Amino acid sequence: MFTGAHGRCTMPSGDYSQQEMLDALRLRICLTPPTKSFVLHENELAREFGHSRTPVRQALQRLAREHLVEIKPGVGTRVVQLQPSDREECFLVFKDFAQVAARHCDGMSLSSDSFLELSSVHGILSMKTERTLDLYAKLSSRVTRAICSVINDDIVWDAVIAAYWRLLRWRLDSVRHEPELHWQNFESSVNRLIEAASEGGASAVWQTAAGISKKYATTA
Repeated sequence: MFTGAHGRCTMPSGDYSQQEMLDALRLRICLTPPTKSFVLHENELAREFGHSRTPVRQALQRLAREHLVEIKPGVGTRVVQLQPSDREECFLVFKDFAQVAARHCDGMSLSSDSFLELSSVHGILSMKTERTLDLYAKLSSRVTRAICSVINDDIVWDAVIAAYWRLLRWRLDSVRHEPELHWQNFESSVNRLIEAASEGGASAVWQTAAGISKKYATTA
């Protein structure tokens, strides 16, 4: 799903299969209800993905930096359990970081590849495909990766991505309960981002993303 600012791999010495493992773990966490938690065992993950424990540990450390898991000595690695009372704040935090990204990207434009990626997601949303939580998560990640491509500051990048994963976990929970409504909202959001990219550049895209997140903060 993601590498890092400038397209760099954020895991040292990673290859594609290692990145694939990281993406699979992110997806597994995001598809779990946000108020639930579970333990990630290094040995089990090593067997599942065909790696030694070292790359597994690197993946878990990356997930910890993204605040998807917490690693406690003597306890192990657990998925961060979100609280319903914090839901609104998660969206508002993403809104705040999106506004920071907008200021950072002032005067910049999305690349043609990023614009094409947004258009590709829009095309998929226009098709009569089976709409699953898995598909929503993957398409949402593609959109976020596309608009993040313009961020070349590692601190801004890390903050936006960590806030995004919390937002996605809550969005998927909403889709789980009211799929038709929230798929429509997603399609509308992608349309707005494309319009912003066409008319106002990268800063406008991130201001639009901030507005969308603020709206979702008070919408179940």
